[in-house]
Amino acid sequence: MTSSLSLASSAKPPVRRLWFAVLAGYLALGATLQQLPLYLSQRFAADEFTIGLAVGLAFAGTAVIRPFAGWLGDIGRGKAMVVAGALATSLAAWILLYAGNIPTVMFARVLMGLGEGALFSAALGWLLKDVELAQPGRTIGGFGLSMWAGLSLGPLLATALNAIGGDGWVWAAVLILPLIALLLVISAPATRPSSSTKPAFRFLSFRALKSGSLLGMGAFGYGTISALLIIALHLQGQGAESYGLAVFSAAFLLIRLLGSSLVDYFASRVMLPGTLVLEGLGLVLFGLSGQLWLALLALILAGAGLGLVYPATSKLTISQAGQEGRGMAIGSMTSLWDVGIMLGGPIAGAIATAQSVSTAFVVAGAVGLLAALLAVPLSRPLPVTVAK
Repeated sequence: MTSSLSLASSAKPPVRRLWFAVLAGYLALGATLQQLPLYLSQRFAADEFTIGLAVGLAFAGTAVIRPFAGWLGDIGRGKAMVVAGALATSLAAWILLYAGNIPTVMFARVLMGLGEGALFSAALGWLLKDVELAQPGRTIGGFGLSMWAGLSLGPLLATALNAIGGDGWVWAAVLILPLIALLLVISAPATRPSSSTKPAFRFLSFRALKSGSLLGMGAFGYGTISALLIIALHLQGQGAESYGLAVFSAAFLLIRLLGSSLVDYFASRVMLPGTLVLEGLGLVLFGLSGQLWLALLALILAGAGLGLVYPATSKLTISQAGQEGRGMAIGSMTSLWDVGIMLGGPIAGAIATAQSVSTAFVVAGAVGLLAALLAVPLSRPLPVTVAK
């Protein structure tokens, strides 16, 4: 994981501790995604809309906080924000567990999203501050693996703990994991606040908007998978709903771990459209597949494509951002990933209700292919003007 980070700085950030701190925090968030539906249904008799809203509110929180957290990392205040994020995540878990009504649950979900967004984006901003990026795709992709691994493995951890010790073991992990993240960060040395020119805070820069829009369109497919994959596989029968998400996650994590360096090897105008095409084709193929083996192959293609979209868009964003504003730019870009997930689930659900689940996946694939088409001109190198 951290071996895939290429860094050169006079004041090296605590990469390993930050990586595992983010992993711990997002394992807790991923575990709640597995635990929350049944928890809300059994404790509050919540309907599907309420459950979906509670899940989505966490991503609304991460979208709001990421640019500010990244900016604090840029100006040397990353440690304080990472600590605050870990504390907020832990507090949210306690509130969620002992909530007495639905509004309290919703508040806890927003707070958990704010905490997780602050944890990752401030840590990444801290990492990128005053660092020469020889391989931006590999560096950001490797560090970002901490977040995606937590989101992917958190539900599996919850399932395993539930099988071993029941519901109580899962909630114990959700409560303890953010505290582990907090201890890892508190014990790390902080960098000094920047004495150079500090970038002015902007919630969403124009350059981050361009690359972030492509990332958000890719995330639309992930939102569709999160909302409808289990249902789609259940309709196909043969019990694939029990392992289909694991197939997708395995492809996603494997290509991220082994393929992030490809983002640096190939030009953005080739790599970024290519990853989006792969994701889009996989989603379309899944929607049109009538056989289980073809559906699983489609999931592998979609997972492999989506696995490199974030490093590819990060490389494009970094190439257009000044060194002082890297964290803020990446935070703004990542916010649009959260927006894509938030929109993907409800829109896919509406399409599935009006048409069919298969149609929803075909539409998500079309969005990915459209993003690939839009990525071609956006990812071309900027023209260089030679003074005469």
